[in-house]
Amino acid sequence: MLKKITLVTALAAGLIASTAVLAHDPGSRGDHGRRGHGGPVAGLRQLDLSEAQRDQVHKIMLDHRKASEPLHDEQKALHKSFASLNPGSADYAKQVAALQDQSAKVARDRVKDMANLKGQVYAVLTDAQRTKWAEQKTSFRRHDDKDHPKN
Repeated sequence: MLKKITLVTALAAGLIASTAVLAHDPGSRGDHGRRGHGGPVAGLRQLDLSEAQRDQVHKIMLDHRKASEPLHDEQKALHKSFASLNPGSADYAKQVAALQDQSAKVARDRVKDMANLKGQVYAVLTDAQRTKWAEQKTSFRRHDDKDHPKN
């Protein structure tokens, strides 16, 4: 009898926990705010793009993903290199400095890459869409500042 009660209690707890997990909005990350959602061209859905514009943006994004793969792979390799360093090694500081330099170069390349992507997408938009996109960015920044005030 005690085993049955324990089993029923465990099942009930499991159902309650799974319901809580499923209660989040799709794509939600809990209460971490809007960070990480939408990528570099977030907000394009609200710009009422024409079908031709959507096709152009889609092609730009596909081309960008393919072209930026080596940069992404390089960043992953750097991460693995940092993780594999031995702090007890005699030349640890020298190895860290070399990886810092490589990491800084990759970061600069990624910023340039993302700026290029945004520029290509921006060129597809009409003046009204550009204005609306800029307003969305401003609104997003205000929202972010409100959620994370500076001390």
